Amino acid sequence: MITQQQQQIQQFIDYCEAHLDFTEPDPNGYQSAPLCALDSLFSGNARYGAVVNMMERMKVFLGVQDITMATTTTSEMIALIIDTPDDDLAANLMTKNKVSYSGQKILKVTAYKMLLKVLQVCGVETRENIWENAENRILKEKMMKVPGIGMVLLDYFFILSGMKNYVKDDVHIQRFINNAISMNAFTHNDRVDLIRKTAHIMSTSNHSGMTPRHLDHIIWIYQSNRK
Repeated sequence: MITQQQQQIQQFIDYCEAHLDFTEPDPNGYQSAPLCALDSLFSGNARYGAVVNMMERMKVFLGVQDITMATTTTSEMIALIIDTPDDDLAANLMTKNKVSYSGQKILKVTAYKMLLKVLQVCGVETRENIWENAENRILKEKMMKVPGIGMVLLDYFFILSGMKNYVKDDVHIQRFINNAISMNAFTHNDRVDLIRKTAHIMSTSNHSGMTPRHLDHIIWIYQSNRK
């Protein structure tokens, strides 16, 4: 007997097949842990174009041709920016966007410095260190205490490092799932589980090598183009 979950998964697969462009490649992440942290933190409540522009400025700042290939470590990034006043960093390199913290608004730059310190204390210097600490509860708890980092952006941090099994359960994913399966009462965990199970089924049928991360990206592209 087919369960309700199996029916929903098949319904979702059919909707994906009808609407998504599976020729869209899985994008590169970053090879640098502090750049994964930078992109994830500044993506919160921000236009995608603004984050792209910021990363372009960071590319110039680091003196690299391809920001995804930079290998700057956490301690190196701290040394590069720690002595620059936050207002100057916000104006010249990053953005003036703010996040809530202890009842007031602080610059995302300030939150970023806090996040870098967490990574450094937890021994996360490189992309490989992110992979090694994917199940590190203490690291995740400390990161979640940094203003601006919630569960969704924490998952995005791991996605940006190239980890394949993570899903960024943002408004794009939620809207797509709601359009595919109307009147659902899915939680965050339900949506992540649906993407993971769908990607697994696709990887064994018409879309060899499909991963949750790649499916997430294809959905994001589709939803972004619908605006």
